[in-house]
Amino acid sequence: MSKNKLALLVSSPLLIATVMQGSVTVYKGWNLLGSGDSSIDLSSTFSQYQDISYVWTYYNGKWNAYGNNSSSKQKIIDSNLTSVSHVQSNSGFWINNNGNSNIEINLSNSSASNNQIQIAKNWNLLSAGNSKIDLIKTFGSKNNIEIIWTFDNATQSWGAYSNKSSLNNLMKTSYQRSVSYIERGSAYWLLNNGSESTIK
Repeated sequence: MSKNKLALLVSSPLLIATVMQGSVTVYKGWNLLGSGDSSIDLSSTFSQYQDISYVWTYYNGKWNAYGNNSSSKQKIIDSNLTSVSHVQSNSGFWINNNGNSNIEINLSNSSASNNQIQIAKNWNLLSAGNSKIDLIKTFGSKNNIEIIWTFDNATQSWGAYSNKSSLNNLMKTSYQRSVSYIERGSAYWLLNNGSESTIK
């Protein structure tokens, strides 16, 4: 893989915030949170927070948006984007806190122990749910998984995992932080170069 391709992967919008059962910190700026094994109603979850204008989701290679006020709703219509009202289960979602301070919200993020997650071909924006994910144990034998990206909102630092030696070497030479776990409640980007599959 060329350095240009790695740079493209690095520039992907991969922001993650830690989500625990109940209270969740939404940091100033962009955050990526994860749903659990049930969908999230965006209006009932975010309508009371004036500093959150948009929620972005990514399904089947397409960005979709939720407008949290009349202005953002109109901008979504004007931009010919698909409007959404829910975040699907086991998915990551991107929100922007425009305020001057962090926000605490209540967000249930449970995941059943036997919950299976569908992985589509190409990019997937997934949630770790309520379980910490050991990346080597979960993905180490899956040659179709090219790379996984995480982002820690608190430190604003990127993290990446790959079981491809060429990518790992390239990440080392570019001083990219390597990760081996996805924390519970976090979201992550996964690039699947194979066919559709499931993980548990």
